[in-house]
Amino acid sequence: SDLYIMIDSARATINIRLKALVQNNVLSKSNDTRDGRRQLVTLEPPFRKKLEEHIKASISHLKSVF
Repeated sequence: SDLYIMIDSARATINIRLKALVQNNVLSKSNDTRDGRRQLVTLEPPFRKKLEEHIKASISHLKSVF
């Protein structure tokens, strides 16, 4: 998978962490509509909102520093 190529970590470690995030409803997992062999993970809305807020705050902070 693309994730294993991009991250320097053991495949088992990534699988365990992804599975835990899915079980804790942080991520949802679905099949790729174009390639049935691939699984897609999506950030759930409450966490997506927090991530967006964090990114906006970080950008705002960087603008104020520079």
